[in-house]
Amino acid sequence: MSKGTIKNHKADIKDIKMHYTVAGEGPAIVLIHGWPHTNYGWRKVQAKLAENYTVIAPDIRGAGYTSRPETGYDGDNIADDIRTLVKDHLGFDKVVVVGHDWGSVWAYHYAAQFRDEVVGLGNFEMMIPGTGGHEAGMQPKPDGKFFWHMNWHSVPTYPEELIRGNERKYLDYYYTEFSYNPYSVTIEALNEYERAFTQFGSLRSGLEIYKKFWEHAAQAEKHMQTKLEMPVIAWGGAALMNDWCVESMQHVATDVSGGGIPECGHWVAEEQPDFVANEIRKLAEKAFG
Repeated sequence: MSKGTIKNHKADIKDIKMHYTVAGEGPAIVLIHGWPHTNYGWRKVQAKLAENYTVIAPDIRGAGYTSRPETGYDGDNIADDIRTLVKDHLGFDKVVVVGHDWGSVWAYHYAAQFRDEVVGLGNFEMMIPGTGGHEAGMQPKPDGKFFWHMNWHSVPTYPEELIRGNERKYLDYYYTEFSYNPYSVTIEALNEYERAFTQFGSLRSGLEIYKKFWEHAAQAEKHMQTKLEMPVIAWGGAALMNDWCVESMQHVATDVSGGGIPECGHWVAEEQPDFVANEIRKLAEKAFG
């Protein structure tokens, strides 16, 4: 069996049954997805890194094929879910943790809470709540280019009621509007995200993350009182967040590098998987020595 073969597993983690995939062998790299994504979004990168590393990609609480409880969607708790999987269940004491979108937030909360375990941190296409970037981006702009969905998703009840029954149209909007090359997210991938997104409780769970935005921010503000010292990479798609990710991470860490990914929008692991895998590989080589 090839090292790049991705295997599916489930484990009882705290109050949830967590679905996760593993490929490869060696030191551990953890890949954390965002929303409305699942760990399937990391499949191309996971396979590319598996030659030299054990690459773990969980479905977070409430997403994909992990159970969907009504509570527990703050940053510190989601990060602790993943750490419980990686350390207590799989037995890895030292890890490189990488996130995309909201996954970058939980990767930061993981690193901030368990600094002696996380030896490298990666952020792709996200500004950390509490550092000011998203807070500014949520304010209406005359040209209409602002993160309106961050506000709307946090409104009680109505988003879920309006999206239900229109999930595919909603997903199509995000995967085309926020990509540089809309064909990079394949029909097969969209079908998988729709299948996961329409499961009972999945939409409610995802929107709960946005309702916890300010709790995420408050937790991060406490963590960032002491900056991270492990190596950190931060990359945004040049067509979307670009250098904003680096600027956000400089608020929370001392050793930050990165920039903008050419010809790329938000869905970096699907739009530019070779670039993303290469940057994570370089981070891991530096972090593990």
